[in-house]
Amino acid sequence: MILSERVWRILDEQILVSDSSSYNVANAVRDYDSNTYSTSSTSYVLVKTVTFNPESGGHIGVYKISYQTNQSSGVLFGVRVTAQETGGSEEQIHLDEHLGSATWVSRSFVINRCFGKDKSVTIRVYIRSGSSSYSGSIRYIEIIYHKKSYDTVVSKSFNLSSDSTLLLTFTASAGGACYIGVMIDNMYLNGEYHSSSISNAKKYAIFGLTPGQHTLSIIALSLDNITVTISNIILKTISFSDMNKRNFDVYSSSFQLNTSSRMTAIGSFRKTHLMIDLSAYTDDAETNIGSGTNYVKLKINNEEKTFNIYSYNGKRNHPAHGRLSLEVDVNTSYMIEVEKANTNTIVYISAWICPWIITYNGNYAPLLFRFPPGSTAYILFDPLFDDPVKIIRLDVDVTQGSGSLLWSYTFDIQEPEQSALIISGYGACISLVAVDVRV
Repeated sequence: MILSERVWRILDEQILVSDSSSYNVANAVRDYDSNTYSTSSTSYVLVKTVTFNPESGGHIGVYKISYQTNQSSGVLFGVRVTAQETGGSEEQIHLDEHLGSATWVSRSFVINRCFGKDKSVTIRVYIRSGSSSYSGSIRYIEIIYHKKSYDTVVSKSFNLSSDSTLLLTFTASAGGACYIGVMIDNMYLNGEYHSSSISNAKKYAIFGLTPGQHTLSIIALSLDNITVTISNIILKTISFSDMNKRNFDVYSSSFQLNTSSRMTAIGSFRKTHLMIDLSAYTDDAETNIGSGTNYVKLKINNEEKTFNIYSYNGKRNHPAHGRLSLEVDVNTSYMIEVEKANTNTIVYISAWICPWIITYNGNYAPLLFRFPPGSTAYILFDPLFDDPVKIIRLDVDVTQGSGSLLWSYTFDIQEPEQSALIISGYGACISLVAVDVRV
């Protein structure tokens, strides 16, 4: 007798967006000064002044300062850079004092400093020599900055006829530091700050939405003088058994998620997966995950949790993002709460529980077998938002592979209820379970 169950109901899915195009954005601005400035003064002398003006609603952000200096060997040369936003005081954002080597030397420094919304910023560059007997020089002053919070790289509208769970996937590439985020209906779903280049990085989100018209926006900010490319955008509904979710929206109060305790075709649940995406934004102020200015904390059943992935750069122009993925016990409920240091901080949250989706980057034991000895169990693994090498272990038996992978095992010796199936394969899912029962 064969008992089977398709837990990933692929036929119920609907593709909402499928776009293989590439979209580029390069919103960093380069201010370059080829002049040479020299001084023998041992006090700092102002040699360059420049004012940057933001776009409406944007922030000036100074990312990097580069230049070349030339000073006699062994003699100190200093470079001091200050910034002053409208209505504010002049403050130092960079100090570089180093010994010369009697030749031109390239110097480059990441500043990554963001200023107030809609405020112009005046940058001043000062230089000095360590000895009045020697004149030092600076040239090729380059400042990489941005004057907006982000650009909408691509925007897509879609309609849902019923309450739905959605899967978004896309790839992102960038030649240097950048911020990439996802918005739904002008609300921050998730995002990540990258401090260096990325190549075809796979991005994804799983979240719930209510019926109606919605808008997906992928946003980006190239912090360095590089291009950000977004491509291969797919947005579709997905349907899994035993999923419990809290639709993506503004967080207003604590909520509860319950796990499934039903009996499947091959047994009961041992563990399940819980995933939470959280974004927090404080207008014209930095926001932090866990601690710091305008912090937000995530608590589950009154216990503070540390995000697996979190992204913030302590700036005024981006929200803070956190993603939590946990293997959790079944036959229980989970009360989810967000603590905010600032009541003006807006928190957006998405949460779901499902045993069939593998979003835990480690070993996972979801099932407790319930069938007679001598039976043969079958489990079909499929790519969901990624196609990893899936590894399935049962005692000394190991099966692995990519793509669709069918695992089977006949329990001639082991007692099924005493056997633990251990799986790994972040980005995959279990799509079908079955057992050929020996009566």
